[in-house]
Amino acid sequence: EKLFHLTSNLLSLPIPRPQIQSPLPLAEGRLTLSNGWALTARRISAEGWQPAPENALSAGLDADLTAGRLGVRPPRRGERFEPLGMPGKRVKLSDVFINHKIPQRFRAGWLLVTVDDEPAWVAGVRLAHPWRVSEKTRQVLQLRLEKM
Repeated sequence: EKLFHLTSNLLSLPIPRPQIQSPLPLAEGRLTLSNGWALTARRISAEGWQPAPENALSAGLDADLTAGRLGVRPPRRGERFEPLGMPGKRVKLSDVFINHKIPQRFRAGWLLVTVDDEPAWVAGVRLAHPWRVSEKTRQVLQLRLEKM
């Protein structure tokens, strides 16, 4: 389903994802965000867990690797992270946004889920490699963005 909007002011266009202005801690449960969005985080067994497509509004991290170390925040200028499937290679978040065709006006407030302040999930776009679910994972921290 595609929606089209006619406007003479770009700032009046709807925002397709929550925007965040300052860092917040993230624990299991529900975190209410801007624009009528919420982020839920819950532990589930790794048995039978199926990863979501890369650009989905849900993602899974290894719960044992991330426990007690989670937060959410906006991206920082010039920030880099290690994308899933690219171990040891750090890329600019701005390049990830460009490659996924994220409009520039949304990027500064885009939601990042972090582990020890390092990007672990560019929400709805890309996971980071270090905290991925692997064959060693026992429990998955399932993250889900939802429009309330």
